[in-house]
Amino acid sequence: MINLIEQQVDKEPILQQVSKMKDFLLNHLNQKIVFLTSGGTSVPLEQNTVRSIENFSSGLRGAASAEYFLKEGYVVIYYYRDKCLRPFARHLNVQKLINADQQELEKLNKLQQIDKTKLYEISYVSVMEYLYFVIKAMEIFKELKLNLLVYLASAVSDYYIPKDMMAQHKIQAQDKLELELMPVPKILGLIREIYKEAKIISFKLETDDDILYKKISESMKKYNLEYCIGNLLQNRRDQIVIYYKGEFIKIQRNKDEIEEQIIEYITQNIK
Repeated sequence: MINLIEQQVDKEPILQQVSKMKDFLLNHLNQKIVFLTSGGTSVPLEQNTVRSIENFSSGLRGAASAEYFLKEGYVVIYYYRDKCLRPFARHLNVQKLINADQQELEKLNKLQQIDKTKLYEISYVSVMEYLYFVIKAMEIFKELKLNLLVYLASAVSDYYIPKDMMAQHKIQAQDKLELELMPVPKILGLIREIYKEAKIISFKLETDDDILYKKISESMKKYNLEYCIGNLLQNRRDQIVIYYKGEFIKIQRNKDEIEEQIIEYITQNIK
């Protein structure tokens, strides 16, 4: 699987990112660390990419979660889709600040007091770039024997076009376009295999309750996860379900952001 992924990417820039991340982590050994992925992934249609298929995500859940992990004292490695929302920067909206009430301003002031020296940000674009970095990052985490929580909030594409099946240059306009896509390698099992001591939290998004609960149960059994967090597309901002120790726990939003409740629950229960 790793060889297949390596064949799809330019390895050197990604390995440089991993090396810089390691340098940062060497200053934070023996601390609680979360590796948090956020945002969608891109599937390029050409080697010199003009067009792509997007698994869209604004990155809101990941960016908000990162802030609340920092608030709980975690060191956060934030691996996010380029141009998606980022921790703290997501609040920098001039119109929003002008119209903010006192309660909102107090909240922003508290956010500014969080220790941002514990935040390290790295960006990606394509699904294969994402997969390769995650694998190499897990190898570093194992090498450093980190007290690690893996929080996989990215919306990862299910299909991709292998490099040797891509057009080299821009696909020209024609009456129709037929594409053959291959399944994206599933690396959740590999993450567990690389670093067995890591605690892993994954997410599931569906549009049907029955399918959601079925997928969560399957993931928990297959990958031996600590938690699996599920949500329905239609109410994802207001309600989530957490599967933990054989139970489904529903969380209904009762604060400004449901991510605050998610992180509170995780940090209070995870050992």
